[in-house]
Parts: sequence; structure tokens; C-alpha cells
Amino acid sequence: MRLFSLDEKSVNVYSKKYARKSPIQAIAKTAYKDYFYNIPQKIIVTNNLEIPTTFYETEFFDKVVEQEYSKLLGKLTAVEIENEKITKPEPLTIDEKQLFAALIAIQYLRLPTVIDEYWETYEKTGSASLDIIKSFMVNQHPDKKEFIDSVKLELDKDYKPVEHSNLYTDEKLIANLQDLILDKIWIFMSPKITFTLQTIQ
Repeated sequence: MRLFSLDEKSVNVYSKKYARKSPIQAIAKTAYKDYFYNIPQKIIVTNNLEIPTTFYETEFFDKVVEQEYSKLLGKLTAVEIENEKITKPEPLTIDEKQLFAALIAIQYLRLPTVIDEYWETYEKTGSASLDIIKSFMVNQHPDKKEFIDSVKLELDKDYKPVEHSNLYTDEKLIANLQDLILDKIWIFMSPKITFTLQTIQ
């Protein structure tokens, strides 16, 4: 977000809760939530994993995704425009644009709204599957109907970040989103520069 900041330290934010523009806010405290990607310790212990709880935050996002993302953003902001034409350097090579599209896909999949919607669907699918099984069991054992009807589905929400990681590390899903992104015309805008990249043929 520093690229969209005049002082590279703060940005103006909009409050969806109060439907108004809020005062200037520090970038470090914007679009941020503590421990959002952390793997619960009990899951690490249960599965005998030799990784820290912050594995995805530190090893996947910090050291891989955001490093590559930063390089490409830096290249884009180095572009110079003269008479509405890009002069130097070339914004992105085809390979870089493909990588950038994949990184954008990952950035989308890591959003809180994505995992919330996925988890809700996960719960509904599980409940529907259980209802089908219960219906079959009641048909086979009518004398056990009361007991079978009492069976409920309870999902451990501690597994929510684990399910989330299955989304933003899913290579096939990322590739599908990447193709959709590459099929569009890209327009880059910041306080310093605006230019368009056409689709890759």
C-alpha cells in the first residue's frame, strides 16, 4: 500500500461499518489481523508436524508471495510515460505477467471473506451429507430413529485456518484464477503513474 500513499507511511481509509472516510491511518495497521493465518498448536501436535504456528505467515507469505509481489510492483512503478506511451522500462515480460496474475489470485484467496464463505459452504455441505446418511439409517433402523435424529454435526473452528491454507496453496485453483486474470486488460493507477497492459495472446 506504500505505492498508494503520498508519504509511504499512511493512507486514507474508508469505514464500511460507518460508511464514511476515516482519518489517515498507518499502513502497518491497515487490512491487518493478528494471528489470522496461524495453525493452532493442537493441530501441529496431533499431526506431528515440525513447523511453527506462523508457518504460512512467515514461510509462505513473507518469504515467497510478498517478496515476489514486491519485486513486480517495484518494476511497475519504475515505468516512465511520455506522450501517453510507455518509454522505459518494459512494464512486465510475459512470464512476469503470468507470475503477477498468480500472485493476485493468491492475494484474493487469502481474504477473510473468502474463507468465511468457504467455511459456511463447508458447514452446509457437511450438514446436508449428514442428513442424507441419517435418512438412510432411519430407513434401515426405524427403531433407532430418536437416537439417529439426535446426531449433530459439529465442526472444530480451529481447523478453519487449515482449510483456508488449502485454498491459497491450491495450484489448480490458482491456475484457474490466473487464466481469468490474464484474459483481462490491466490498468494500473497510483498517485504517481497510470498505464494499461493489454491481454497476453
